[in-house]
Amino acid sequence: MIFPVNVAVDKDDHIVFRTAGGTALAGLDGRRVAVEVDAHDPGLRTGWSILVCGVARDISAAPDPEAARLRALPVDCWAPGPRDRTFAVLPLSITGRVIQVADSGDWFAGVPAS
Repeated sequence: MIFPVNVAVDKDDHIVFRTAGGTALAGLDGRRVAVEVDAHDPGLRTGWSILVCGVARDISAAPDPEAARLRALPVDCWAPGPRDRTFAVLPLSITGRVIQVADSGDWFAGVPAS
C-alpha cells in the first residue's frame, strides 16, 4: 500500500513520520517499508527522486536516547487530527536519481519548455 506522509530526516538518514493510532501505518513496527521522497526545481528544470528501503520502528514511547532525539525532529504534519505515534525508518538501502534537462533543452519528451 502507498500512503502520503510528511517526513523529517536526521544526519544519519533516519526518516521520521507521525501517524494516528488505529491507522494502517500504526501497525508497521518491525516491518520492512519503502519511503520515496521526490522534489523538483522548476527554475532549473531539474528534479530528483530518492527511495529509502528499511525497517520501521515505533519510537512513540521508546525510552532510549536515540528514540528521544528522533521524536524531537520537526515533522510538519499537514493532515488534520492528532498524530500520537512516531515511527523512524532505519535505512537498509538508499537509491535515487536526478532528472536533468536534456541536451535539446526539453524537460523530457512530450512536455513543453514553457
